[in-house]
Amino acid sequence: VRGNKGCRRSSVKGRLGCPVLHHEIKDTLVFDLDAQSIWRDEATTSVHSTFSAYELWTQQIVNKPPLFYLITSLFWSPGDGAFALRFPNAILGSLSVMLCWMLGKALAGRSVAFLLSLFVLLSDINITYSQEARQYILLSIGWLILLISLIRLIQSSETLEKPQRLDLLLTFIGVILMVHTHPIALHYLTVSGVAYFLALVAGRHKFDKRFIFHPVLISLIAGITILPWLFTGLNTTSFNWLKQDSAGIALLRFF
Repeated sequence: VRGNKGCRRSSVKGRLGCPVLHHEIKDTLVFDLDAQSIWRDEATTSVHSTFSAYELWTQQIVNKPPLFYLITSLFWSPGDGAFALRFPNAILGSLSVMLCWMLGKALAGRSVAFLLSLFVLLSDINITYSQEARQYILLSIGWLILLISLIRLIQSSETLEKPQRLDLLLTFIGVILMVHTHPIALHYLTVSGVAYFLALVAGRHKFDKRFIFHPVLISLIAGITILPWLFTGLNTTSFNWLKQDSAGIALLRFF
């Protein structure tokens, strides 16, 4: 039975005085991790996590990229309980708070970084998705890394002649994680790209064209790495809950 949210919330509020943020992250996201029974979507995760990487990439098993299931399979195996199944997401949820701190620092300094990370840590959404065996926390990890890289690129465009390799590497990692986690990443990437371009133009300073071409090229290279699975995924996207005649129509309706 899904429930016990009040217990989670009271636990969080009772620990606000903790002076060390990383202890708060660990205690909050792992607290009562197996108190609730596994529900339908998590049961799907448990089944898909029993397949090998080769099977997930080449056979019509999943309609979402297999990266999350491969990560979960490192911690969970048939016979293990809900704690083992959800534990990878608790780790990823902790990492998302750290990345929010880095994002806030890149935007406006340490004070904003602390407030942003604390807000994300205590939000019901972050706690809920960090305690469920689903893809969305991993997707947010990739998106946060991408946002950090784009902000660093915007800031460096004012003083540098070309993008730094570290920023481009972060862009590559962020896009890789996103496209290999969930199809909805396409929306996030589109919005992030438009926002990045508008921020460069709104800065009213001259910037080298490489600050546009290099991130776009890196993103395309990262994006095409999902193509080997995509053709298998399209054949699996008949989406049983939509009952479409063709995978292409089902995918279009999904987006």
